[in-house]
Amino acid sequence: MIDLFAMKDFIKAFSGVLTEATESELTVELSGETKYKELDGWGSLTAVMTIVMVEENYGKEITTDDFELCDTLESLFNLIQSK
Repeated sequence: MIDLFAMKDFIKAFSGVLTEATESELTVELSGETKYKELDGWGSLTAVMTIVMVEENYGKEITTDDFELCDTLESLFNLIQSK
């Protein structure tokens, strides 16, 4: 079962990473169904910044290979929760 409050916090943190990486405000609303790799600004820098955010906020380690396993923010959130 998904903790919706925790997922909402994750999406907010991810939004902050994406905003910082692109140095601009988001023009789309993010949700669990968002295919994050299709977002403008997603790339290697954003991936590394997301890895750091996960370590700092959740105390869990993910790798760039983990991004290959996930299509959406919800699937990435679930992967983080399972570690």
